[in-house]
Amino acid sequence: MMMPDSARLYIAFIESKPQSAARTLESLNPDDAAALIEALPALTAVISFGEISPWSAARYLDVISAERSTGIIKK
Repeated sequence: MMMPDSARLYIAFIESKPQSAARTLESLNPDDAAALIEALPALTAVISFGEISPWSAARYLDVISAERSTGIIKK
């Protein structure tokens, strides 16, 4: 499955400016943020969680799939 250009761009943003990307992620509503987190490669999702606030992380972990939540928590 090919990744859309927008997803590749956001991955590059997270990897190059993780703190700025975290603030952007936190500005999204939880459902949109969760959809983005689900679409990210696992390592990139972990990078983004390392920079977001604990409150935002808890909100997103509540909305994303159990499999993705478990993978993020284990890392």
